[in-house]
Formats: sequence, C-alpha cells, structure tokens
Amino acid sequence: MGLHAAYDFAREQWSSGVNRYLQIERMAERIPADRYYYFNQEKDFIYRVYSDYLFKKRENVRSAEKYINERFDKYFGSRLTLVNRFFKNYEKNNGKDLIILSNPIGMKIYMDDKFIGRSPLIIDKFDRDYPNIAAKDPWLKGSASLINYSIRKSIALNEGRNFAFLLSENHDFIENLIIANPVEQKRKDNYKLSWKKYPGAKSYIVQISKQINGTFEPVEEIFNIKRSSYRLKRKLENGDKYGFRVCAVNENGIKSGWSSVLLDQRLLYENDFQDTPGDEWFLKKTSTTPVRNNRFLGDFHIGAIVKLSVEDQRRHQGILTLFDLYIIRSWDGSDRQHGPDIWEFGIVEGPTLFTTTFANWEGSSQAYPEQYPWGDHSGLTGAAKIHSLGYKFRNHKADSVYHLEFAAKHSLSDINIAFGGRFRGSSISDESWGLDNIQVYALTLADYAILNP
Repeated sequence: MGLHAAYDFAREQWSSGVNRYLQIERMAERIPADRYYYFNQEKDFIYRVYSDYLFKKRENVRSAEKYINERFDKYFGSRLTLVNRFFKNYEKNNGKDLIILSNPIGMKIYMDDKFIGRSPLIIDKFDRDYPNIAAKDPWLKGSASLINYSIRKSIALNEGRNFAFLLSENHDFIENLIIANPVEQKRKDNYKLSWKKYPGAKSYIVQISKQINGTFEPVEEIFNIKRSSYRLKRKLENGDKYGFRVCAVNENGIKSGWSSVLLDQRLLYENDFQDTPGDEWFLKKTSTTPVRNNRFLGDFHIGAIVKLSVEDQRRHQGILTLFDLYIIRSWDGSDRQHGPDIWEFGIVEGPTLFTTTFANWEGSSQAYPEQYPWGDHSGLTGAAKIHSLGYKFRNHKADSVYHLEFAAKHSLSDINIAFGGRFRGSSISDESWGLDNIQVYALTLADYAILNP
C-alpha cells in the first residue's frame, strides 16, 4: 500500500496517494506498520503537505504544484525513483495485470471460486475480463466455517495496471479479542506484562508505546514471544506515560488485532436451562443428563446452528461469553477416518472466532485447546470433567465437559452469537453436543495497559 501511494505521488496524483495513506491508517490496527517504518511520522507529513497544497490551490498560488512536488520528492528521495521505475518497468513487460490488496493483509483470495493465494497479490493471467474476486478471513484455514464470512467484488479489467482493494468492514467492530491484564510492577524498572491466551497463536508481539500529545506512539516492539506473559526491563522517563498492547501471530504469519485491557464488565444474560429457554434462542431443545438429571440446552446433532440473541442499549466495546460445552458420545477428534469432529463458535454475520475438534477417547487426537487444524493433543485434553454426565457409546463411558470463554470486539446493540458442530456421526445416538451455564458480559475496554499510571 505504501508503494502504491508513492507510485501515485510519483505520477503527481496527489489525492489518490493521500487516499492510500487513509487506507493504511485503517489497516494499522490490524497490521503493525510501525514495524516497517515510522508510519505515524510519515502519515503526519503527508497530510500536512497535502493540506498546505490544497490551501495554496484555493488561494490560486502559482507555486502550489511545484511546492508539493518538491516536498514529496525531497522526503521520499530515491524511494520515489525506485518505486516509479518498478511499476513502469512492470507495465512495459505486461499488457494487463491486477494488484489485489486487502484489509486485513493476508486474506485468502479467490478468483472465480479458485484459490489463487494470500493478499497482497499481482496477477497477470485471466480467463475473462470480468472476474469475481473474493476474500476470506485469514485467521482460519478450514474451507468451511460456521459463518460464511467473505468479501466479494466483480472487477472490470482494463489494459495496463488494475487495482482491487478489499476492505473487511466487519473487522471494524467484530473480531476475536486478546484481553491484556493490568501491569504488575515487580520492582523499579521491572514490569510483568501478561494477557489471556489467544486461540491458534504460535507467538506474540508486544508493543511498548509512549503517550505524546494525548496519543500513544510506538517506541519498541518485541517479537516471537512464546508465552502469554513477558518480563519488561526498561527505565521509563519521569513524567511520561507508557502503555503496552499485544497481538498474536498464527503459524501462517498472520497477525491478530491488538489487545485491549478490561476496565469494566456488565452481566447481560445468564441461563442454566433449568427452565424452558426463551425466544432469545433460535433452537430451544433441552435434555437431562443420565447422571444427576441436570437439564441443559441440547443435545444437538450434525448441522445444528444454535443462535443466541441478546440486546444491550448501553455503550460497550466488547463482549465476553462463558459457558459449559458438553461433548457427548463418540467424538473422534481430528481422526481422518472417522472424523474430523469439529465444533465452532462465532458471531452471526461476522467471523467464526473458534474452530476446533474434540475426542472422547484418550488414544485419539484432538485440536483443542488450539484451533483446528493446528492443534494436535491427546483426546480429553483440557476437559474440566470426564465421564461425569452418564452417557455411553457401545457400553463405554463417553462424555466430557469443557469450560469455555471467548472475548470479541463488538460495539453494536444487537448481539447475536452462534454455536455449531460438524462431524461424521450417522445419528444423534452416535455424536452430539450441548450447552449449559452460559453468561454473556458487555465489556468496557481501553486500548493500552498502562505501565506507570
């Protein structure tokens, strides 16, 4: 995107170049641009020069074009020349191509329903001049998902260079969320930073920022952190405020959104299903467990998507959902012959936040507590209770209970949550699942956990 902006400036298409920076700004929360260059300083320079240019144009100052040309050329220097040469040379060698960019970066790109790679991409071979372009969320690998979450656009190709920018509006208000804990100061200039584990994360990036003129500006990033905590040893300048935030990185190198710190939470909804579920539930079926006759929501078989609708008229920045998941009978986890037996959690008309597999047999493999297909753990790993419900499969005890919780960024008044299972059981007497003890909280969040309040 920065190359594209510089290319526009080189062609004296100032408005288009500035719009590219506006797009980068919207992407910055998803892509830590500061890792590559001082984005905020460059952005401020671009906006200031362009504002001065527009003022000179309005005042009919003859040197307006010369002013902006000289300022940009002086700032970018050789970069403009190299970028201009790259693009022009590419155009000379190719009659038609398409550059696909996306927010967030790294989305799976499909052309006419055929997977062609992850963004950003340059494509120069086409079957037709009006291809359909689709992008899917980068955090999950699975081809199928609980929520059909994608962006689609039809492109009319012209001769020469073509651009397509796919913006995932959903990520502005809904995405999986890392909750950062308050900072613990162990001793002078020594701080413990910690956060809740993020499903599917292989490592974390911690960003240390300093408050300047009311906004936090990054001063350091620490990469490849394997645990959900980090001991920071840093001398902080007296009188200055510092904060931290963290993002997760999965095995594909795709980054999550930045973390938030929890300031407050309000209980919006809870249900232990001892009474008949209300209209907030799309499916209201209940059952009782063979042991202790405990009533729960379910049990459900293949293809059942269970939806919960909750309303909150007060302002919030996130939601937290906690519940017990009942895994009933012969779940085979990630086994390729009898499975995979997949369970998912997500936001209706938003992303699937968690996809995993469960196995009720210790000799089997399951993805949980990681996302499928990344995780490879022994069956029943992470279960809060084993064989406590009283279900059997072919005279073998076969059930498990998992205490799950998911936090997601969310700011809409209507909260619609979805749960679902995809497995190969032939009937409900083979494999099923259920829910119990659900709680939904509205979260008040801040962007940074403060090191020195």
